[in-house]
Amino acid sequence: MFHLSYNQRQHTFVLQWKYHIDNLQGYNDTGIYFSDYADFPGTMTKFVVNSLKLEGIMRLIDEGSKAFFRTLVGFTDGKKTIICEGKLEGQLTKKIPTNVNPIMPFSSIFVPFGEKQTLSQLGDEYLKHHSHRSIALVQLKERILTNGKSE
Repeated sequence: MFHLSYNQRQHTFVLQWKYHIDNLQGYNDTGIYFSDYADFPGTMTKFVVNSLKLEGIMRLIDEGSKAFFRTLVGFTDGKKTIICEGKLEGQLTKKIPTNVNPIMPFSSIFVPFGEKQTLSQLGDEYLKHHSHRSIALVQLKERILTNGKSE
């Protein structure tokens, strides 16, 4: 009934339903959090990127500083609400690649723990299976398929 797909062009994940269901609402919020700052940039990630640009952000971080991406996804049918979280921890690098992803510039300076490359260098296959978004959406899919029961 459900399957998870990755839209390479838009770098987004979509939980798709095989059948059309009315009165469903979904929600998602994603941000990056720098461990050196309390809840920053967090839910204001897009605003910070648009305001400071990557160059300005680079002045706020140190090489190797810890950070994490966090995605919350929610789903409701009006009777039951399910919220799931995906988190990807890593560290920041000040080595800016020449091909910065304009849609997700933080992926160009974020190195997941256990990896040697930035998130953008790891590519789409890595994102499909290990990103904060895919973790949250897989959890949401499982919860929906089990009628919202907690583990």
